[in-house]
Amino acid sequence: MSIKSVLSTIFSGIYFITNVSALHATESNFWAERRRGIQNKSGGPVLVAGLSSAQSTLGANFLQQFPSIDRHPIAPLLSATVTKSLPQNFSNKNTPLLQALSTPYGSIRKIIVPSSAQTLHPRTVVHIQDVHQNAVAQKNIGQVVQSLVDHDRIGLVALEGAFKPINLSGFRSFTRQDVLKRWADYLLRTNRISGPIYSALTGSKTFPNIVGIDDPAHYNANVEAYRSSEPRMKELKEKSPLFK
Repeated sequence: MSIKSVLSTIFSGIYFITNVSALHATESNFWAERRRGIQNKSGGPVLVAGLSSAQSTLGANFLQQFPSIDRHPIAPLLSATVTKSLPQNFSNKNTPLLQALSTPYGSIRKIIVPSSAQTLHPRTVVHIQDVHQNAVAQKNIGQVVQSLVDHDRIGLVALEGAFKPINLSGFRSFTRQDVLKRWADYLLRTNRISGPIYSALTGSKTFPNIVGIDDPAHYNANVEAYRSSEPRMKELKEKSPLFK
């Protein structure tokens, strides 16, 4: 047997002992020490909390009297602060919309309810806070929009950074949807498209109309302000105490 083979065998044995056997022994010793410590303090055996079979049945029957989470799927969605500012029965009247927004991809920060004088032609606007140049955030935004589409809770998607209607029907009708999905994944990953556009390209249901609502003059002025200030950002960060 060569020296290389011998060394490999030795190192494999050491790795197994330290990372497998010793690890299990350490865990066992930890819990054994915990049990001995409790016994020394109490002077008797360790007692584990439990219920008899009759008590367990009684407890189960008792818990069944309470409403389950499934019966109130929107309960965890709204924080106490948001709920406090809402009119009575708001959640019940808007359950379908709140259920569509009950996703792990975002949270409701604020709900504004107009006065009765302003609701002659009521419309609901869901304002999603955007995060630019962040693929994870954009994917979550796309998932929220897709959830609204899947629940038939959305009639129009209004986007910033665009100034007119966006027609994606040609992409949606493309026969190789697998290729379209890989292409959309790449564009989203490289921050070339936004989350809502990604959902419009890859979603299974018919997507609502998409309209750009930015003002060209204000948008271009904002872009120019960023471009002119960007060269000084490093200098200002070095001077500012907030970045030290």
